[in-house]
Amino acid sequence: VKGTKDNQVALADDNSYEAVQYVKMTNNGTIDLIGGNSVGIYANRGQIKNNGMIQVLGDKNIGIFSENGTDTENSTNINVGNGGVGIYAVSHQNPSVPPSIIEAQTIKVKNSGIITAAAGSNAIGIYAKNNKSGGVFGDAQIDLTNGTIDLGASKNAIGVFVDNGEIHENGTTITVGENGIGIYAKDSDLNLNNLTINLNGDNSL
Repeated sequence: VKGTKDNQVALADDNSYEAVQYVKMTNNGTIDLIGGNSVGIYANRGQIKNNGMIQVLGDKNIGIFSENGTDTENSTNINVGNGGVGIYAVSHQNPSVPPSIIEAQTIKVKNSGIITAAAGSNAIGIYAKNNKSGGVFGDAQIDLTNGTIDLGASKNAIGVFVDNGEIHENGTTITVGENGIGIYAKDSDLNLNNLTINLNGDNSL
């Protein structure tokens, strides 16, 4: 799937059923979007698996956008550009609206693949925000085991941002450049076993 215009979505589905297995989005090929504000794969209460290549090099693009209980897994490659996000996961886009009976409002992300950023600034490897009303750590599960996040070419980048969630990792490598942050965890629980963070620029942490 190729796209050159702004505000494009390569693959998208919105599940109106209770069970997540009714929406399965699997990429075994190549998604290439160069327009800005675009999304490679989006799912609401479904399953997303990337076994191919997602390349979204336009400004402020998102590789994978998942919400509301979507089970997200990247085992291969996601490449983002200036201000881009590899995997963006939220409990719900609009938490002020009362959830329906089928809305789980949870987050589940696994990255065993490689997320990279091209030259630019403000890239984020994985962004996970648990905005579920009354949500607890366990509602947002981020598994980084054996994954690589390389944002060394992007200034002011954040490898992983998590708000009110849990991070699990074993054998993970995160690289950031100038003014970069390896992991930014707000009100979260971190289980780090074999993490390597490379700080390859001034004022990085």
